[in-house]
Amino acid sequence: MRASAWWAYAKRHQGVYTSLVLLLAGISFFHWRGIRPGYAFLPVDLAQRLLPWRDAPSVSLQNWLISDPLYQFYPFLIQSVAGLQSGQPLLWNPAILSGHPALADPLFQTFYPVLALLSLAVGPARGFTLGLVAHSLAAGLMMFGFLRSQHLRPTAAAGGAFIYALSGYMVTWFEFPFWLTTLTWLPGILWAYQWAVDRGRWRLAGAAGLLYGVALLAGQYQFIVIFSLFWGMYAVALAILSRRAGHHFLSPLLIFLIALCIGWLIGSIQILNLAELLALSRRSLGASAGEALPLSQLVTLLLPNAYGNPTWAASYWGFGNYNEQTIYMGIVAVFFAWLALFRRPRYWPAFLLFCITLLLWFAVGGPGTSFLLMLPVFHQITLHRSLFLLPLLVAWLTAYGIDDGVWSWQVLLLAVVGLGILSAGAVYLTGNHHPTGANALLYSDYWFSTAFVVGTALLLFGRRQWPHRRSLADSLIVGLIFVNLFWFGHSYNPTGKITELFPATATTQFLQTNSGLGRVAALQRGDALLFGPNLLATYGAQEPGGYSSLVAAAYHELISRGDPEVDSPWLERSSNFVLLSHPSERLLDLLNIELLVSPEVLPDPGPATEIAGAGCSGQAVPLRTGEPLAGQWRVWHSAINRIDIPLAPANAGGSETGSIHLRIRRDGADGVLIVDAAAPIHEVLQQPQWTVYFAPETGAPGRDYLWQLSVEGSRDASLEICTDHSGAPALSVYGARMSEVELAEENGVHVYRRYAPFYRAAVVYAAQPAMGTDDDLDRLLDPAFDARNIALTDQPLDLPPQPARPATQAEIVVYENNRVVIQATAEDTGLLVLADQEYPGWQATVDGIPAPILRVNHVMRGVELSAGEHTVTFTFAPRPLQIGAVLTSLGLFLVILLLVWDRRRANVPMQAKAATIAAVLQREMDRCKLRNQEHCDINPSQASGCGGE
Repeated sequence: MRASAWWAYAKRHQGVYTSLVLLLAGISFFHWRGIRPGYAFLPVDLAQRLLPWRDAPSVSLQNWLISDPLYQFYPFLIQSVAGLQSGQPLLWNPAILSGHPALADPLFQTFYPVLALLSLAVGPARGFTLGLVAHSLAAGLMMFGFLRSQHLRPTAAAGGAFIYALSGYMVTWFEFPFWLTTLTWLPGILWAYQWAVDRGRWRLAGAAGLLYGVALLAGQYQFIVIFSLFWGMYAVALAILSRRAGHHFLSPLLIFLIALCIGWLIGSIQILNLAELLALSRRSLGASAGEALPLSQLVTLLLPNAYGNPTWAASYWGFGNYNEQTIYMGIVAVFFAWLALFRRPRYWPAFLLFCITLLLWFAVGGPGTSFLLMLPVFHQITLHRSLFLLPLLVAWLTAYGIDDGVWSWQVLLLAVVGLGILSAGAVYLTGNHHPTGANALLYSDYWFSTAFVVGTALLLFGRRQWPHRRSLADSLIVGLIFVNLFWFGHSYNPTGKITELFPATATTQFLQTNSGLGRVAALQRGDALLFGPNLLATYGAQEPGGYSSLVAAAYHELISRGDPEVDSPWLERSSNFVLLSHPSERLLDLLNIELLVSPEVLPDPGPATEIAGAGCSGQAVPLRTGEPLAGQWRVWHSAINRIDIPLAPANAGGSETGSIHLRIRRDGADGVLIVDAAAPIHEVLQQPQWTVYFAPETGAPGRDYLWQLSVEGSRDASLEICTDHSGAPALSVYGARMSEVELAEENGVHVYRRYAPFYRAAVVYAAQPAMGTDDDLDRLLDPAFDARNIALTDQPLDLPPQPARPATQAEIVVYENNRVVIQATAEDTGLLVLADQEYPGWQATVDGIPAPILRVNHVMRGVELSAGEHTVTFTFAPRPLQIGAVLTSLGLFLVILLLVWDRRRANVPMQAKAATIAAVLQREMDRCKLRNQEHCDINPSQASGCGGE
């Protein structure tokens, strides 16, 4: 195309380009606080209030409600990026909740890795921020495109795009990726669908299905269900319109069904895994269903801060929380929707008003909604969340009003007065119950809203009076829409400097280098939150707790029973939180907790008794020079670090010049010497027993220890050692439970090392079947039940109910996100227990042969072993992942097939037309040659000009 043609094309579409530039510039300016170099859309100020980063005085919070990005999405993003960097995609997350299926949890967005890929390039905090802003821009662009497909002016489309991209849900949930990313694609789906209907191109139907599949992968399925119903209604409306116009009415419905099927196929890789986890989670009870919006809450359509605002000093006092219930999309947009009631409805405005009415009826729990909640899928829907669709509908309606709405001054005045009365009534009703000192915020809302409405009415009146200034009036209306939304939400989402987000401390540095495979638990006590959910995992630590919308019900039950009270003012024991506050020792043992982090000094729990000597119940045994006493014992439970050797009361007559020696070797006579202690006899005789302390043997349970007592240094030296009723020396052996790590105390944080939790992987030689009742948990958590050496299994095994030998540790040689390899030596037929969550997607092999995985100890994995050495491999390869991958590939194949087939179908008539034109041209050339030859025959004098050219 020549330069002049390009210039003509650009001039013809100047309004489109100008509107797009202003749209992108406006959205970017709206989010500039986080876009600034070195900043991030994260509650950095909240991070500075957490232990161990808390400083005094505490910083004031920009928004006390925004915490989930810090506790969920940012840690999950860090873990996903780490998985990609290591070549281990985060299908299973071993860092939280004793293992969690990340691929099935939409909050991880495993199959929507846009933010993760950005973070690989610019770092997690910056990638998180730029990814959110990019989606906000994409939402505005796709809404603009959809409204343009409705044959609306560029200015009107820009106004509607601003409303959708910067309205309540897109602002209050901006830092919640799976909400924002799902909302982003909805107008794009409608845009591609409208094009497919208008142009009759199947490749556009494939594009609509592809965008629908991307929205499914983004993960907010409550939104998707409601949007799909609206999309179906839109398809029916298009079909009716097509029939009125004399076109084939089935085409819009067929395109809708094709796109819907393709989308669900593409989203299958996420949907099938989610369905499996949902059935195992606490949400399977449908506890989140219902929750209709009170009618009084609709006042926030007019006055967004009628019940307070978490960014102001006044606390929020409405229904639910501000994020969930603030459905503001600008008073200007509501004014246009209000005006639509005063005009003769045309087809699409009437359709939109009907959809808005139906949506409000559903959100407030109108008559009949209770029956809907009994249907499959619907029982998981929260009624008030359906209002996410309201900004899209109102933005569309507003764009129609900007494009062709013409109202008389009487109608405008009536609309302004009517809306003013509604707002005044809302101020009166809510102001009577407003907290003291919060009225200023409410009245500020009222006067600002009044100014926006009056300004819009004046512009509409001026547009009617001076039609030749219409373009300027429309631009000013769009500007007023942007100013209205900017006033409402530009400062809602907290930002902060990335350099101030979780700086290194002595505590975090210690955890990064010392946590290993043993789990770390942060105890939540008092007002100050320690780390916060999921944050320990960002330092390479594995924690038993976590925070996610989908927590396995069985695991939550175990934690709640072993730690029934969370000592924190706001972290209650809800379905989403798994936190520890005052856990029992048994629970800590079961979860393989090696490190405890606490905001308080923990009391010394005292020694654990491994062998309790019976005192001098038998005849004393003399210990003479050259006649040592020896023996061995097998440790069953504790990290031994102390031995008491009782002396007989009558020890006179022997020499007091020698010394007594104690030597202990681990694993037999040729094993490692761990104790070589000596004491003068005359000092020992002054006490009823000789006590020897040594470094705790953290790996003692299941191992053999050989001990030897001897007297040295004097030919006549001797002692008498107490024996029990069997005649064996009545030694007492104790183990240490925990000790505080010697770190500089930072902001009241204390780190403790537990010496002998249950092994992460061990072979157990006794098992008892679970009864399938609450008594199972009571038995498992009962300190009298030997849970270290007896497994509680979900099915009977051919193992004795009581152990003949202690459990022995197995060696974990590979521990990756999705694979665990264990070397285990079984002294007899036993059960390998891995203290990680059992989940249907795990598969096991023993020495390369597939083996069934048993549910052990309520939530853990177990594999039966025969006596001998074995290599056990656990691999996470869930069946829904495999089926979903096939279906997703099929969906993508169908998109490509529609694209290729549609191109070929479009080329067939073009090729036929080209062939026809070529035939006509050849025929005309032949005729020309014939005429030229006849001319030469008749006029031979002109032969020089004849040559058949």
